[in-house]
Amino acid sequence: MIKAALLVLMLAGHALAGTVVVKHKAAGGAFCSGSFVFCDDFSSASDPPTNWTEVAATTWINTGTTLTTPTSGTPAALYRTTNMGSSDMYAVVKFVNNAIGDMGLVLRLSTTGSTYADIVYYGGGKMWWGLINNTGAFIQDVGECTYTPVAGDYLSASVAGTGTTRVIKLWVSTTAPTGAPSGTATCTWTGGTGVSHTSPASASACTQSLCTPSQTTDVGLHAGVWIATIDSNKVFDDFAAGP
Repeated sequence: MIKAALLVLMLAGHALAGTVVVKHKAAGGAFCSGSFVFCDDFSSASDPPTNWTEVAATTWINTGTTLTTPTSGTPAALYRTTNMGSSDMYAVVKFVNNAIGDMGLVLRLSTTGSTYADIVYYGGGKMWWGLINNTGAFIQDVGECTYTPVAGDYLSASVAGTGTTRVIKLWVSTTAPTGAPSGTATCTWTGGTGVSHTSPASASACTQSLCTPSQTTDVGLHAGVWIATIDSNKVFDDFAAGP
């Protein structure tokens, strides 16, 4: 009996010795355990948020659970301080409340020179691809897509390509993404083609001639969030981005 017990212990020890447990250190909660290059679930309160840079010196606050937008001043963009290393990039964010007009993601932001950035945002019952300048000021809408996100929805967007023929994609999901967006997008805009969106079927055509933006955004390397007007209901959570 003693020999049998020792044999069992030896076998158990051998099994444990051959088992390697690897843990991925998340930058906060479960959302940030995904395969994102940069991620923030806003679980550490700070004002302004750590690792972020504000445009136009307005005050965005990490409350320790969510990212709340400015309550005064001229709101604009908040972006990840360290750039993505590429002008082809994606970003993800969660809408905490039901969709409030003129809030969403900013891609390819550069704060130097006379530069422009792409925005993918909700407003007026539709999702939009638009442009802002490097101060966060709205320039134009380029394309639209009929979709209204609700509280808890995740918006993922990507930009690829150069010049006015770049491709912007938008995904809307009720569940948290675990990495860079892929698969069939909710809305796709291809600059310069004049083609309606590939999905959904109810999507509207481009709002500008041939769906062509008036400015290029090739030099921008930052991703973040954007709002046009102050509203206490404009609250974000679970931001991620990468090249």
